[in-house]
Amino acid sequence: MLGDLVVGRIFHVPAASLQLGSQATVHELTLRYNGQTATLFDLVGTSPVDGRVDLRFGQDESGEMYVLTKQDGKIRRLVTA
Repeated sequence: MLGDLVVGRIFHVPAASLQLGSQATVHELTLRYNGQTATLFDLVGTSPVDGRVDLRFGQDESGEMYVLTKQDGKIRRLVTA
């Protein structure tokens, strides 16, 4: 998974689709919060014009993925919808 540190867009490539010598299709991750589609800007309470998201990724010992947003100092666990 890759993230754009400034605007908070997250992209991913399914590992099973990776083949040596061929280009994989890159997908943008769609975030949902309380049943609604959201952006990281929505979650941190800023706008793309006003600020930054400055996201970081983390993973715990169980393999759970987390997104850390420096703008608001929160840690969010990524789960399937």
